[in-house]
Amino acid sequence: MHGDRPLIGKNRLLLIRQVEASHVIVEIGSLLYRARYMVTMESPSRCQLQPGDYMLVLNVNLQAVHPMTITERLDQRTRTGDGCQYTFYDYEAISQRDS
Repeated sequence: MHGDRPLIGKNRLLLIRQVEASHVIVEIGSLLYRARYMVTMESPSRCQLQPGDYMLVLNVNLQAVHPMTITERLDQRTRTGDGCQYTFYDYEAISQRDS
């Protein structure tokens, strides 16, 4: 990815800073991005993003009209996937003061 899009690869960790109705503020490295998100249909009904959640990138699709990343939330204690998967897309870089 390039420009104001984040450099994301498989197995990268993303940190959720803020959750909005249709967007999240996610920290990638030391930079913040606003991205749209949706839960995958296969995820358990208990899945709900919270600030402080870590997401593991499972797949990056750069061929899509809007590049997407498929992620799985990590359990806070075990740091293993908890089955809650999300797609993030439409990344937009934001300044630290905007968050």
